[in-house]
Amino acid sequence: MSKEIMSKQEHKDLRANEKIIENGMRSFIDVGQALGEIRNRKLWRQGYETFKGYLKERWGFGPSYASRLISGSEVATRLPVVVNEGQARELSKVPYTDQEKVLIRASDNANSANRTLTADDIRIAAREPSVMTARELTEEGNWDEKELSTLWSLADTTIKDLKQLTRRLSLHPEGCWIQPHAETLESRIKDVERILGSAKPYAPCPMCCGGMMKGCDACRDRGWLPKERHTVAANVKKHEEAVN
Repeated sequence: MSKEIMSKQEHKDLRANEKIIENGMRSFIDVGQALGEIRNRKLWRQGYETFKGYLKERWGFGPSYASRLISGSEVATRLPVVVNEGQARELSKVPYTDQEKVLIRASDNANSANRTLTADDIRIAAREPSVMTARELTEEGNWDEKELSTLWSLADTTIKDLKQLTRRLSLHPEGCWIQPHAETLESRIKDVERILGSAKPYAPCPMCCGGMMKGCDACRDRGWLPKERHTVAANVKKHEEAVN
Protein backbone atom coordinates (compact mmCIF):
# COMPACT_ATOMS: atom_id res chain seq x y z
CA MET A 1 0.00 0.00 0.00
CA SER A 2 1.53 3.34 -1.07
CA LYS A 3 1.62 6.30 1.27
CA GLU A 4 -0.39 9.34 0.26
CA ILE A 5 0.65 12.98 0.08
CA MET A 6 -1.28 15.26 2.45
CA SER A 7 -1.97 18.97 2.13
CA LYS A 8 -0.31 21.64 4.30
CA GLN A 9 -3.56 22.08 6.21
CA GLU A 10 -3.78 18.36 6.91
CA HIS A 11 -0.19 18.37 8.18
CA LYS A 12 -1.08 21.31 10.40
CA ASP A 13 -4.14 19.51 11.74
CA LEU A 14 -2.10 16.36 12.38
CA ARG A 15 0.51 18.30 14.40
CA ALA A 16 -2.20 20.07 16.38
CA ASN A 17 -3.90 16.78 17.28
CA GLU A 18 -0.60 15.09 18.12
CA LYS A 19 0.30 18.00 20.37
CA ILE A 20 -2.82 17.30 22.42
CA ILE A 21 -1.80 13.66 22.82
CA GLU A 22 1.79 14.60 23.69
CA ASN A 23 0.73 16.99 26.44
CA GLY A 24 0.76 14.21 28.97
CA MET A 25 -2.64 12.90 28.03
CA ARG A 26 -3.77 15.79 30.25
CA SER A 27 -7.37 15.09 29.45
CA PHE A 28 -8.67 11.78 28.17
CA ILE A 29 -11.51 13.65 26.47
CA ASP A 30 -9.14 15.81 24.45
CA VAL A 31 -6.95 12.81 23.64
CA GLY A 32 -9.91 10.71 22.52
CA GLN A 33 -11.21 13.49 20.30
CA ALA A 34 -7.75 14.04 18.80
CA LEU A 35 -7.30 10.34 18.06
CA GLY A 36 -10.80 10.22 16.59
CA GLU A 37 -10.06 13.04 14.19
CA ILE A 38 -6.73 11.49 13.15
CA ARG A 39 -8.47 8.18 12.52
CA ASN A 40 -11.58 9.51 10.78
CA ARG A 41 -9.70 11.87 8.48
CA LYS A 42 -6.80 9.44 7.97
CA LEU A 43 -4.28 12.10 8.93
CA TRP A 44 -1.74 9.33 9.50
CA ARG A 45 -1.69 8.18 5.87
CA GLN A 46 1.42 10.00 4.55
CA GLY A 47 3.80 8.63 7.17
CA TYR A 48 2.21 5.25 7.83
CA GLU A 49 0.41 2.55 5.89
CA THR A 50 -2.29 1.88 8.49
CA PHE A 51 -3.83 3.55 11.53
CA LYS A 52 -2.76 0.51 13.57
CA GLY A 53 0.84 1.01 12.46
CA TYR A 54 0.65 4.71 13.27
CA LEU A 55 -0.60 3.99 16.79
CA LYS A 56 2.06 1.38 17.47
CA GLU A 57 5.02 3.36 16.12
CA ARG A 58 3.96 6.85 17.18
CA TRP A 59 2.31 6.20 20.54
CA GLY A 60 3.16 2.64 21.56
CA PHE A 61 -0.38 1.31 21.99
CA GLY A 62 -2.87 -0.64 19.93
CA PRO A 63 -6.17 0.13 18.20
CA SER A 64 -8.28 -1.39 20.99
CA TYR A 65 -6.93 1.10 23.53
CA ALA A 66 -7.37 3.93 21.05
CA SER A 67 -10.97 2.86 20.44
CA ARG A 68 -11.63 2.93 24.20
CA LEU A 69 -10.22 6.46 24.41
CA ILE A 70 -12.29 7.59 21.44
CA SER A 71 -15.57 6.05 22.62
CA GLY A 72 -14.86 7.19 26.18
CA SER A 73 -14.39 10.79 25.06
CA GLU A 74 -17.69 10.64 23.17
CA VAL A 75 -19.49 9.40 26.31
CA ALA A 76 -17.87 12.00 28.58
CA THR A 77 -18.68 14.82 26.16
CA ARG A 78 -22.33 13.80 26.16
CA LEU A 79 -22.51 13.06 29.90
CA PRO A 80 -20.38 15.63 31.77
CA VAL A 81 -20.74 13.76 35.09
CA VAL A 82 -18.13 11.34 33.73
CA VAL A 83 -14.75 12.73 34.77
CA ASN A 84 -12.15 10.05 34.02
CA GLU A 85 -11.27 7.35 31.54
CA GLY A 86 -12.25 4.46 33.83
CA GLN A 87 -15.79 5.76 34.25
CA ALA A 88 -16.13 6.43 30.54
CA ARG A 89 -14.78 2.98 29.66
CA GLU A 90 -17.38 1.22 31.81
CA LEU A 91 -20.19 3.39 30.52
CA SER A 92 -19.21 2.87 26.88
CA LYS A 93 -19.91 -0.87 27.36
CA VAL A 94 -23.55 -0.05 28.10
CA PRO A 95 -26.02 0.30 25.19
CA TYR A 96 -26.35 3.94 24.14
CA THR A 97 -30.02 4.22 25.18
CA ASP A 98 -29.30 2.90 28.70
CA GLN A 99 -26.15 4.88 29.50
CA GLU A 100 -27.86 7.82 31.20
CA LYS A 101 -30.08 5.53 33.32
CA VAL A 102 -27.09 3.45 34.41
CA LEU A 103 -25.16 6.60 35.28
CA ILE A 104 -28.06 7.87 37.42
CA ARG A 105 -28.23 4.55 39.31
CA ALA A 106 -24.46 4.53 39.82
CA SER A 107 -24.46 8.14 41.05
CA ASP A 108 -27.32 7.38 43.46
CA ASN A 109 -25.39 4.43 44.87
CA ALA A 110 -22.28 6.56 45.34
CA ASN A 111 -24.23 9.40 46.92
CA SER A 112 -25.95 6.98 49.31
CA ALA A 113 -22.51 5.83 50.47
CA ASN A 114 -21.42 9.49 50.80
CA ARG A 115 -18.53 9.24 48.32
CA THR A 116 -17.62 10.22 44.80
CA LEU A 117 -18.66 8.22 41.76
CA THR A 118 -16.23 5.47 40.66
CA ALA A 119 -15.89 3.21 37.64
CA ASP A 120 -16.90 0.26 39.86
CA ASP A 121 -20.19 2.01 40.67
CA ILE A 122 -20.96 2.20 36.95
CA ARG A 123 -19.92 -1.40 36.34
CA ILE A 124 -22.14 -2.67 39.17
CA ALA A 125 -25.10 -0.47 38.16
CA ALA A 126 -24.83 -1.74 34.58
CA ARG A 127 -25.35 -5.29 35.85
CA GLU A 128 -28.50 -4.45 37.79
CA PRO A 129 -31.76 -5.67 36.27
CA SER A 130 -33.91 -3.17 34.43
CA VAL A 131 -37.51 -2.47 35.36
CA MET A 132 -38.68 -4.96 32.72
CA THR A 133 -36.37 -7.80 33.72
CA ALA A 134 -37.03 -7.18 37.41
CA ARG A 135 -40.82 -7.38 37.19
CA GLU A 136 -42.52 -10.22 38.98
CA LEU A 137 -42.77 -13.46 37.04
CA THR A 138 -46.19 -14.77 36.12
CA GLU A 139 -47.45 -17.71 38.14
CA GLU A 140 -46.62 -20.22 35.43
CA GLY A 141 -43.14 -18.72 35.08
CA ASN A 142 -42.12 -19.16 38.72
CA TRP A 143 -39.61 -21.85 39.72
CA ASP A 144 -39.34 -23.25 43.19
CA GLU A 145 -36.16 -22.89 45.23
CA LYS A 146 -35.09 -26.48 44.69
CA GLU A 147 -35.35 -26.20 40.91
CA LEU A 148 -33.43 -22.92 40.87
CA SER A 149 -30.65 -24.45 42.95
CA THR A 150 -30.45 -27.31 40.45
CA LEU A 151 -30.21 -24.87 37.54
CA TRP A 152 -27.32 -22.93 39.13
CA SER A 153 -25.50 -26.21 39.84
CA LEU A 154 -26.07 -27.31 36.26
CA ALA A 155 -24.64 -24.02 34.96
CA ASP A 156 -21.51 -24.43 37.12
CA THR A 157 -21.04 -28.04 36.01
CA THR A 158 -21.58 -27.16 32.33
CA ILE A 159 -18.87 -24.48 32.44
CA LYS A 160 -16.38 -26.87 34.08
CA ASP A 161 -17.19 -29.57 31.51
CA LEU A 162 -16.82 -27.08 28.65
CA LYS A 163 -13.40 -25.99 29.94
CA GLN A 164 -12.18 -29.59 30.05
CA LEU A 165 -13.72 -30.47 26.68
CA THR A 166 -12.12 -27.56 24.79
CA ARG A 167 -8.71 -28.29 26.33
CA ARG A 168 -8.90 -31.96 25.34
CA LEU A 169 -10.06 -31.10 21.83
CA SER A 170 -7.27 -28.56 21.32
CA LEU A 171 -4.67 -31.20 22.27
CA HIS A 172 -6.12 -33.90 20.02
CA PRO A 173 -4.79 -34.22 16.42
CA GLU A 174 -8.29 -33.72 15.05
CA GLY A 175 -8.61 -30.55 17.07
CA CYS A 176 -5.66 -28.86 15.35
CA TRP A 177 -7.92 -26.12 13.95
CA ILE A 178 -9.07 -25.26 17.48
CA GLN A 179 -5.57 -24.95 18.92
CA PRO A 180 -4.84 -21.46 17.52
CA HIS A 181 -8.04 -20.26 19.21
CA ALA A 182 -7.55 -22.11 22.50
CA GLU A 183 -6.69 -18.99 24.48
CA THR A 184 -9.66 -17.10 23.03
CA LEU A 185 -12.02 -19.96 23.91
CA GLU A 186 -10.69 -20.14 27.44
CA SER A 187 -11.06 -16.38 27.84
CA ARG A 188 -14.67 -16.44 26.60
CA ILE A 189 -15.55 -19.31 28.94
CA LYS A 190 -14.03 -17.36 31.83
CA ASP A 191 -16.21 -14.39 30.86
CA VAL A 192 -19.33 -16.56 31.04
CA GLU A 193 -18.17 -17.99 34.36
CA ARG A 194 -17.57 -14.50 35.75
CA ILE A 195 -20.96 -13.19 34.60
CA LEU A 196 -22.85 -16.15 36.07
CA GLY A 197 -20.88 -15.86 39.29
CA SER A 198 -21.67 -12.18 39.64
CA ALA A 199 -25.40 -12.80 39.05
CA LYS A 200 -25.91 -15.79 41.36
CA PRO A 201 -28.03 -15.17 44.50
CA TYR A 202 -25.74 -14.61 47.49
CA ALA A 203 -27.70 -13.35 50.50
CA PRO A 204 -30.94 -11.60 51.53
CA CYS A 205 -31.09 -7.92 50.59
CA PRO A 206 -30.03 -5.84 53.63
CA MET A 207 -32.05 -2.83 52.48
CA CYS A 208 -35.46 -4.56 52.64
CA CYS A 209 -34.57 -7.35 55.08
CA GLY A 210 -34.92 -10.03 52.46
CA GLY A 211 -38.09 -8.79 50.85
CA MET A 212 -40.01 -7.85 53.98
CA MET A 213 -40.45 -4.30 52.71
CA LYS A 214 -41.79 -3.66 49.21
CA GLY A 215 -40.54 -1.05 46.76
CA CYS A 216 -36.85 -1.81 47.34
CA ASP A 217 -34.64 -0.09 44.77
CA ALA A 218 -31.60 -2.17 45.72
CA CYS A 219 -32.98 -5.61 44.81
CA ARG A 220 -36.01 -4.56 42.73
CA ASP A 221 -38.24 -6.48 45.18
CA ARG A 222 -36.39 -9.74 44.62
CA GLY A 223 -35.46 -10.04 48.28
CA TRP A 224 -31.91 -11.16 47.48
CA LEU A 225 -28.76 -9.81 45.86
CA PRO A 226 -25.65 -11.16 44.13
CA LYS A 227 -22.47 -10.99 46.20
CA GLU A 228 -20.96 -7.83 44.72
CA ARG A 229 -24.23 -5.89 44.84
CA HIS A 230 -24.89 -7.18 48.37
CA THR A 231 -21.58 -5.72 49.53
CA VAL A 232 -22.52 -2.32 48.11
CA ALA A 233 -26.01 -2.41 49.65
CA ALA A 234 -24.64 -3.52 53.04
CA ASN A 235 -22.21 -0.58 53.07
CA VAL A 236 -25.01 1.82 52.16
CA LYS A 237 -27.19 0.38 54.94
CA LYS A 238 -24.36 0.70 57.44
CA HIS A 239 -23.83 4.33 56.45
CA GLU A 240 -27.54 5.12 56.79
CA GLU A 241 -27.66 3.54 60.25
CA ALA A 242 -24.58 5.50 61.34
CA VAL A 243 -26.11 8.78 60.16
CA ASN A 244 -29.45 8.07 61.83
